[in-house]
Amino acid sequence: ITYTEAEIKSSANKAIVGNNAYGVPKWQGNVGAEWDPWLVPGLTMEGRAVYTGEQYVNSANSLKVPDWWRFDVGARYVMKVREQNVTWRGTITNLLDKDYWVGNFSDGYLTLSSPRTFALSATVDF
Repeated sequence: ITYTEAEIKSSANKAIVGNNAYGVPKWQGNVGAEWDPWLVPGLTMEGRAVYTGEQYVNSANSLKVPDWWRFDVGARYVMKVREQNVTWRGTITNLLDKDYWVGNFSDGYLTLSSPRTFALSATVDF
């Protein structure tokens, strides 16, 4: 959990001094958990919640985007293949397919979140 107060202390534009910096939410938090079900050795289930508080979009503090939550789930399975450890991973990012604003990189500029995303991968140890 993070709490940040990002106040503009000085600027060539005196009208914005004292405003909150755009793109910096006061509150952010992440929590994740893993579980290894004893019935399936090598399997790990994962879950994560991401929270970002409301934030200003511009230096004038006249535009604001609401806070948002994102939930991710996944699993990994480790097995032997020809004496090598192989790890299979599957994840779903943005499980609820929620739209929210992210990427406030410039005064008044935003990008939309990624949609629900499925990813599969494998890693071989050698």
